[in-house]
Amino acid sequence: MCYKKTIFTLSLIAIPLVACLAQSDSYAIYRAYIEKDMESWRQVIDRRRNIENPSKEYMEETINYEYGFVAWCLADLGKTRDLAQEYLDYAVEDLELYEDMDSCRESRVMAYRSAFIAYEMKLHPMRTPFIGVKSVKLSREAVQADSTDYFAYIQRGNVLYYLPALFGGSKKTAIETYKQARDIMQSGFDSKARHNWLYLNLWLTIADACKGLRDYAQVKTCYDSVLKIAPDFDWVRDDLYGNLPSE
Repeated sequence: MCYKKTIFTLSLIAIPLVACLAQSDSYAIYRAYIEKDMESWRQVIDRRRNIENPSKEYMEETINYEYGFVAWCLADLGKTRDLAQEYLDYAVEDLELYEDMDSCRESRVMAYRSAFIAYEMKLHPMRTPFIGVKSVKLSREAVQADSTDYFAYIQRGNVLYYLPALFGGSKKTAIETYKQARDIMQSGFDSKARHNWLYLNLWLTIADACKGLRDYAQVKTCYDSVLKIAPDFDWVRDDLYGNLPSE
């Protein structure tokens, strides 16, 4: 009886402990993002993938971190191609596990699958004619499946931004779609947004898209918003803001 009681007590302790670790991981990823410390980012992913019997929410966060890490790797394929492929494979595997969980968010699965197909196209451009249409279709279906899923709007915005106009792409529509994602994030978890890497990245994505349209007033607004949340984000303060063209 004493042994069973001890096991039960330990299980109760483990639940808040895992939640605490998840919160600390979120902050660690946030710091890694603003400090461009991708080795620390990678270490968080590796540690999380060794957790046994993760919850649905835990898996969703892990996939989110993998999504961000692979995107960083894809920005410098000359040095990180193998790393990008390795962690993309992890992300696809984890997404399949998440999809098999009870009450997984269908829109989130479709949006991540759309993103991972886009990553695959970046790694293997010759496959684009065969898989590109699926990425576009999934991004559209993700938004249709859940109009409250900010990540679905982020991925839809990505597709609209990079898709040629001939096939339905539009940078202006992409910006509006990104803003919808931002508004959902702001209304849904203001308290968490302060230390959420994806929220900061979304602001910078909007800024980059507006810069492409030479809407520098909007770009400045985005940078101001980022620095209000993360005043020590040196790259934004010194490089991006410092090199912002005058209107």
